[in-house]
Amino acid sequence: MGGRLRTVTAGRVSYALDLRGPSLVLDTACSSSLVAVHAARQSLLTGESGLAIAAGVNIIVSPQDSIAYSQGGMLSPDGRCRFGDASADGFVRSEGVGAVVLKPLPDALHDGDPVLALLLGSAVTNDGQGSGLLLKPAVSGQVQMLRDARHSAGIEPAQLDYVEAHGTGTPTGDTVELSALAEAAAGERPLRCGSVKTNIGHAEAAAGIAGLIKGADRPPRRHPRLPACVLPASAAHRRAAGRLRRHREHPAGQAGPQGLLGVSSFGLSGTNGHVFIGAFKDEREPVEQPAPTSKGACLLVLSTRSAAALRRLAASYADHLGPDGGGRTQSLRDICATAATRRDTGPHRLWAIGASHDELASFLRALAAGERTSDGGFGEAGFTGPRRRVFDFSGQGSQWLGMGRGLLAGNEAFRTTLRACDRAVRGELGGSVEELLTRDTDRFPGGVEIVQPTLWAVQVALAAAWRDLGVVPEVCVGPSMGEVAAACVSGALSLRDAAAVICRRSRLMRRVAGGGAMFVVELSADRARAAVARIPSVCVAAENSPPAPCSRAILKPSRTSRPGWRRTGCCAARWTSMWPRTHRRCAHCTANCPLILRSCHPDPAADGRVGVTARQASGGPGRAGPGGAP
Repeated sequence: MGGRLRTVTAGRVSYALDLRGPSLVLDTACSSSLVAVHAARQSLLTGESGLAIAAGVNIIVSPQDSIAYSQGGMLSPDGRCRFGDASADGFVRSEGVGAVVLKPLPDALHDGDPVLALLLGSAVTNDGQGSGLLLKPAVSGQVQMLRDARHSAGIEPAQLDYVEAHGTGTPTGDTVELSALAEAAAGERPLRCGSVKTNIGHAEAAAGIAGLIKGADRPPRRHPRLPACVLPASAAHRRAAGRLRRHREHPAGQAGPQGLLGVSSFGLSGTNGHVFIGAFKDEREPVEQPAPTSKGACLLVLSTRSAAALRRLAASYADHLGPDGGGRTQSLRDICATAATRRDTGPHRLWAIGASHDELASFLRALAAGERTSDGGFGEAGFTGPRRRVFDFSGQGSQWLGMGRGLLAGNEAFRTTLRACDRAVRGELGGSVEELLTRDTDRFPGGVEIVQPTLWAVQVALAAAWRDLGVVPEVCVGPSMGEVAAACVSGALSLRDAAAVICRRSRLMRRVAGGGAMFVVELSADRARAAVARIPSVCVAAENSPPAPCSRAILKPSRTSRPGWRRTGCCAARWTSMWPRTHRRCAHCTANCPLILRSCHPDPAADGRVGVTARQASGGPGRAGPGGAP
């Protein structure tokens, strides 16, 4: 979640799914998730978003709130939520996560998305001073909420079939809610109502989304030990009971041609939310579409956490690809690509190859039944067996003020190795790594000729500390300057030779550091080339992502002359105005891209090439890996 910062929750979802629209966390206590649905609907109606995800999450990580609720007499002593019942004595806290995807109906139909229900209208209000107390719900506030939501949906009370109530099962809350429903939503026909809290408890921030999901699915659910009708325990209950009816296992027929129901959710602060949803009936004429064909065979890969689940998944995919399956009208290549790139991976894995939907489905059914086939098979990723230990040494940029001080003071292996590295670096540069790490300063030095030898020494000393704890690497890898530490720790370079490489390398880099520039532009490589076609001194150095609407290209001077760098700088303002997501970077460090290395680094380094011959140490503890993170 991002520690105690709940604000990061929505940002994590946006980051994981690469969503670029509004991303926010709403907190209105127990009505939060239904208020989020209302906000998502508003975003769709205004055209701000084309697709919205509204979700609610409730996780109980501390007993403090439960203690406070219990002391306030709000929790049910016997652990039951009894909405509308004469014996209702409080609610039960529960945990849950729920999410709904909202999309304009024409877009959903065009894209072939399954539609569970129609979101017809919504409203959010607050009780204000309606009850005279901040924490006491008000009939007037809830009545206004219901009327606003009805107006938003364009429906009348007589059209309603059911209301999914907030229904915590507290005497005060139920009395207010039933009275508000009787006044604003009930007509001549008794209105059925119920609450999912009877089944799952009060999910608090996720309660509204739970009621909405139940309403969209509309299953007949009722706690088996509860009476099937409202038992009037007070005058308010009796008045409400005359116009409301408890939802039974076999509800009566619909009030109109379209099933309509409402969902309520109320917050402790007085913020109330209500949505109206309707049943969806696709009245379009069915169109027979031939199954799309793929050129050549397609590879389907599936994985799960258990062998039994993998066989069930294979059977499910076979049905999906079969004559009556939903994947029949989808491209086989797209189905296989989605399975390979969008599903989590587990240790139990399966592969199958087929040139058509029917062929791949038949192989999947054979695998699900335990039969052998030459066009598919099972495998295990080996997560349960012994694992190889790999040390990955980072490139420049991982330095931070104060690093290594605690280990210098408390870890003998780290201290001994760092001092050995310090002596080797001192012989090359004349400065002390240990003195730099322990110096009382407010910032870490930024020169490349200082940072890289210091990082190398800390990396080698860290590896020694891990070895001292019994963690010995089998493979050492590292990108950029991390290659030097990997070579040293694996035994490919001696400590003295590795120190010479990193120190002389950083001195050479210092000669060209700060003299370059590059721009990261959110354009495809082709569009970036077209944009700089009339600027002879600027070219596209690299494309940082596959071709897509938000591809990234790196622009750089095409030669190392000063005019090339100046022209790059002169274009900065124009590029930034054309593409707001342009980022300018100063080239202080080399890169592992051969294209950039060949064109960005001038020849002055040639007269000071590193004169170190790497000697393979016999009996080295590990193997050095190639540059680039694994």
